[in-house]
Amino acid sequence: MKRNIKSIITTPAVLLCLGFLLQACQRQMPSEKSCNFVMNSSQQRVSWQADVPVQLMVHESVPREAWDAIDEAAEAWNQALNRTVIEISQYGVSDPLAKDEHSIIYYLDEWDQNNPREQARTSIYWYGRKIIEADVMVNTQNFQFHVTTADSVERDKVDLYSLMLHEFGHVLGFAHSDYPDSVMVTELSKGQDRRVVSTQDVNFLKCEY
Repeated sequence: MKRNIKSIITTPAVLLCLGFLLQACQRQMPSEKSCNFVMNSSQQRVSWQADVPVQLMVHESVPREAWDAIDEAAEAWNQALNRTVIEISQYGVSDPLAKDEHSIIYYLDEWDQNNPREQARTSIYWYGRKIIEADVMVNTQNFQFHVTTADSVERDKVDLYSLMLHEFGHVLGFAHSDYPDSVMVTELSKGQDRRVVSTQDVNFLKCEY
């Protein structure tokens, strides 16, 4: 079976989804409602299925002062579902771009020159309809981040809590959303916070979890 790859990119004005789909040799399954999930070539929702909580590691490139925002964003999803779907392991690992079935959060200070307005990028990899890896890359070359969760967001910075909340939605398999209250909407401006998982997000997530 060949691997399917999905990259989801966050920008301050627009979040773009780039998909590179390799067709898998598998029995055709009936299509299903998306529930705002990424869909595979057979129109099946892509998710971790029963393999939760997702284990996300924090790369050594991420500074200690950013850990609280990452932790709280993960916990927001756990509390919204009343169960643990994301766990954070805070220790350094090497080779951040390896496709090794380890899911990792990185800070990158050298970013794609063709996409300088991306705040972050989440790439998910799956077989069939099951996610096997999800990596979150944060663009520290072109953006500064507000990492304090208790204070109002500084006007010239991107709120890391809100950004991670959105990216963790992608980690779980979510695509972008048109619902205005969703954390998966396609815009996050500097100085803005979006820190509450909506009821609609939870209802959609329960399609898989």
